[in-house]
Amino acid sequence: METSIHVENRKRITILVLLFCISLFVFAFVVNSPQEVLRGEWQIITSPSILITDYIALANLGAALFNVALVTSIALGIAWYIRARFNGYFLAAIFTLVGFSFFGTNPFNILPLFLGVYLYDRVSHIQMRDLIAPLLLYWTYRKHY
Repeated sequence: METSIHVENRKRITILVLLFCISLFVFAFVVNSPQEVLRGEWQIITSPSILITDYIALANLGAALFNVALVTSIALGIAWYIRARFNGYFLAAIFTLVGFSFFGTNPFNILPLFLGVYLYDRVSHIQMRDLIAPLLLYWTYRKHY
């Protein structure tokens, strides 16, 4: 059961992360043209994305910022969808994910991990809302191929 403090934390953290994502989306299109950003994001998604793949060097700054905003938005959307607990652990996991989204983490390679945690939720009967922070951290620390 969520208390008023949990609801307030959820709102505050959501506003913080959303403003951060919006600013990244805007800044991505300020530093590069829309065509360069989208072409660069395609390059990011289709690259092997091993841990040391620098997305700024691979594509461009705008595409890297767009990638960070997109991955962070997906993570926030999933957290809202599963009614995750929004606390310090969650916030630390989100911003760790932000850092790793500049190199090695993109929307394409996080989805299989989400599916794996979802299946674990079904088998172990641990609520997915309790697994969101470990999922976000796993997205960053996973072995990059």
